Amino acid sequence: MSGIPEGTVRFSMYMVDLDAPGFNHGGGKVTYKGGDKIMLGAFKYKSPCPPGRVQRYQWRISAVDKDGKTTGKTRTEQKYPVK
Repeated sequence: MSGIPEGTVRFSMYMVDLDAPGFNHGGGKVTYKGGDKIMLGAFKYKSPCPPGRVQRYQWRISAVDKDGKTTGKTRTEQKYPVK
């Protein structure tokens, strides 16, 4: 990770299936203690498993400070399975 806003203590993150938005892939809140990685298993989500076709998935991530204020947001999108 890079460009993390100063004062960040937590990330809220969740996965959205852009081609089936009603399916809940999950996500969670992760405490941030510095560094550039989130530990494996830090939150629960259902990995992509599209029904016989390529679909688009998006991670939505918000940085949150000690007062609960959102200090930054980002998104990243990927097709799966990767062809």
